[in-house]
Amino acid sequence: MWGAKESLYLDFYPPIRDPFTMRMTRRESLGIHIYAKPKNEMEREFNQEMIMKGEVIRGLRVQSLINEEFGFLDKNKKKADFLSYLK
Repeated sequence: MWGAKESLYLDFYPPIRDPFTMRMTRRESLGIHIYAKPKNEMEREFNQEMIMKGEVIRGLRVQSLINEEFGFLDKNKKKADFLSYLK
């Protein structure tokens, strides 16, 4: 049985505009869950891997925000589906 889990979120300050809803937001759920109190080595390793993945996502978001702020071309946005962006 799964133990208690915690969700990983990104917290933005100042708030940013969500590209899908166009509303200002301070939080983004990463959809990553970790064990609140890991009971064994396997759960601790799982937590470390998930936290590392969260750090990679955080780095990409920071890079995207800096690119947007200074007008640099954002390679990640270029790969996105244009029609889904318009929706």
